[in-house]
Amino acid sequence: MIHTTAILGQEWNIQILELLWPAAQPYMTPDLLSAAITEILRSTGYSQLRTAPNLSRVVQFFLDKGANGLLSEASMMYATCCSSLSVGLFRQLAHANKNRLRKDDWTLLLLRAQDRWVLESSMDRLEILLDMGADPSAGLSYLFDPGWHRRLEKVLELARLLLKHGADPNEKDGKGFEVIQRFAVLCPGGRVPRNDVSLQALADLLSSNGVQIPEPSQEVCKHTQTFD
Repeated sequence: MIHTTAILGQEWNIQILELLWPAAQPYMTPDLLSAAITEILRSTGYSQLRTAPNLSRVVQFFLDKGANGLLSEASMMYATCCSSLSVGLFRQLAHANKNRLRKDDWTLLLLRAQDRWVLESSMDRLEILLDMGADPSAGLSYLFDPGWHRRLEKVLELARLLLKHGADPNEKDGKGFEVIQRFAVLCPGGRVPRNDVSLQALADLLSSNGVQIPEPSQEVCKHTQTFD
């Protein structure tokens, strides 16, 4: 049944699942029903999950039949990055796994979701991950990558969210860097160019949260340096 649902899940044929259910019901425990959700998420992969219009209906089907929603960290990663999964269902799965996954797991999911968030709107998912225990300070440090300089308006919005959830902008990350050090590489000489409105807004936000920002420069920002 689980293997079959994985195949059917890719086809998103909810009617066939309904037809199979009476025969399968006597054998399906909450764990097996959740395993079906895991198998569907795992077998479809990131690319298909982004464009699976009936994914929420399939996941809801198994939850309605008694799935406990317990997923592996890898399966939660798929769910986190899947724009086709409704926010309500994602919240339900996250709460089911709140005490099962570690803080580091939730933080890793947050960082992966931030990658996707820069390209797509998933603010609600990020809030859910923060509520589950993801480290907002790690998320804040991860934001300041020169590769995202063309989406600074989104980075600014996300920085506000992380600070609201208690991110410490003066905390060093796992490589020993502070946010100001990562922020500085976006600017020539470590100073915010006066002509860069988005960077100035980001600098003002950090400054209002206790980060000492150097005085603005007259240079044009190039965003070239990266952290290894």
